[in-house]
Amino acid sequence: MTDRTLYVGTVGEGLWRSKDLGESYERLSNGLFIEADVRAIVVHPSDRKTLYAGTNCGIYKSEDAGQSWRLLNAGFGSGWPRTTDQEVWSLAIVPEKPDVVFAGVCPAAIYRSIDAGETWRLSDTGIRRECGPIMYSRVTCLSIEPGAAAAIWAGVEIDGIRVSNDLGETWESRSEGLSSLDIHSLLIRGQ
Repeated sequence: MTDRTLYVGTVGEGLWRSKDLGESYERLSNGLFIEADVRAIVVHPSDRKTLYAGTNCGIYKSEDAGQSWRLLNAGFGSGWPRTTDQEVWSLAIVPEKPDVVFAGVCPAAIYRSIDAGETWRLSDTGIRRECGPIMYSRVTCLSIEPGAAAAIWAGVEIDGIRVSNDLGETWESRSEGLSSLDIHSLLIRGQ
């Protein structure tokens, strides 16, 4: 039988894990801010013990299935009481190149790491950061196109869809024809 572990991110209560698919839960906070807003969780495609959690305090990484966590904010800046000025809303790992990790944040921006999260670089996406009534737009979802390792899609609240076909080096808008630019989910179906 395969290991079927459920991880649950909450707003204000941090990260939880269930090893029995929801019959019981344990709170994971060794190194992770216990009251973090956890909006994104991804698992390494070939090492199931390696996880990333996107929070209002930055990005955390675990290499022991959530038992302990380490903050990975090189390139994000710092502030108090939070350890970063951006809240992480979405994460994606490129399956064919798992050292390449993307983070979508609020105010809207996309960061890329090419060294498994150790350092991050802000991508030039052209995304609008400020947004009328909600103040800041956010990158709500990131999706890797199946079979196209270099294609990364991003959904932006109030600013539509962006795509990169070169592992995040350049980005272009793909929102023409949409009646709403308030994007909260993207699914790319493989062939």
